[in-house]
Amino acid sequence: MNLVCEFLFLLFSHLMLLGNGYKEDCPASLKCGFLGNISFPFTTTEYQDCGLLPIHNCDDPGKPKMVQFQNKGKWLEVEIVNPLEFRGGNATSACVFRDRNLYQLLQNKSCEAFKYNYTLPPTSHFVSLRIETHATLFMCNRTLHVNPPKHMHMHNYTNCPLYDFYYQPYKIADNVSRSAFTACTNALLPAKDFADSDDPFTFVTADILVQLNITEECARCHYNQRGRCQLDSKGRFLCANAMVPKRKGLTRNVKLGIGLGIGILGILFIGLLFLQLYKRKHTISVGHFQSSNSYSDSSINPRREIGSKHFGVPLFSYDELRKATNNFDHTKELGDGGFGTVYFGRETSRWT
Repeated sequence: MNLVCEFLFLLFSHLMLLGNGYKEDCPASLKCGFLGNISFPFTTTEYQDCGLLPIHNCDDPGKPKMVQFQNKGKWLEVEIVNPLEFRGGNATSACVFRDRNLYQLLQNKSCEAFKYNYTLPPTSHFVSLRIETHATLFMCNRTLHVNPPKHMHMHNYTNCPLYDFYYQPYKIADNVSRSAFTACTNALLPAKDFADSDDPFTFVTADILVQLNITEECARCHYNQRGRCQLDSKGRFLCANAMVPKRKGLTRNVKLGIGLGIGILGILFIGLLFLQLYKRKHTISVGHFQSSNSYSDSSINPRREIGSKHFGVPLFSYDELRKATNNFDHTKELGDGGFGTVYFGRETSRWT
């Protein structure tokens, strides 16, 4: 019976897998406050292993949604996330992140906002980020008396009395421009897609439009094999917990039909198993009954061994009975019994 129970358990488990598909630990999408439903490569801290970029505070409506692109790196506020789009072999998404520090500098019109190149840090081996629109600014000390190209704009601020600012909105500076400002500090900063004015404090923005790209092997791992993008001990790509790719045309109904077919075959197998066990048990019972009867009927076997006993009662052979009754002499008849004529006889030779 233990074998039958184990078979039933395995069969039931197999049918559950076929009927419901594989167990999905990671939901297809997750709720994240005002961002709505987010999906891979983003995830929440509750399902941190289900994506590459976990967003914090998704379950707290009073806090900004934050993301960190690298360990101990800068925190950015998440303003907009869009689902991945597949173009050829690439998976891309347009997102908007806010740099709170840069936002405060621009709001306060602080010249510190233009003193460094703004780049997003690398996130991982599977994700790359690219700022969509840039503006190159050159901050030059007025004592340098630079001779800028004609296509460059110039602006100065009363709160930055020592510097003049030169820029060409929406263009990364070419080599000609850079050669004219070799003595100046240059900064590559995120810019709006449409300028409010020629004032850098208006077209430089802290709400950064970013194109997010997923590597092809990671996208294939997540969407085709339902695995997780990781690196092995040697730093090579590994699609962990990958499922066997689905065959084209193998729908849920087909899988359900296969499961039912296997279930019916399993039931037939169990039925045959029980029938075999029943026949075996019945054969043993009949054999035991026949052997018992054979043992009981042996008392009337005329060829049984002389001097045998059955349950303490002596048993006689046919020859012994014939001699004891003088060849069944009718004068020795005592009467008729249930099994035939009863004779009186005496056999002394057996007991001497």
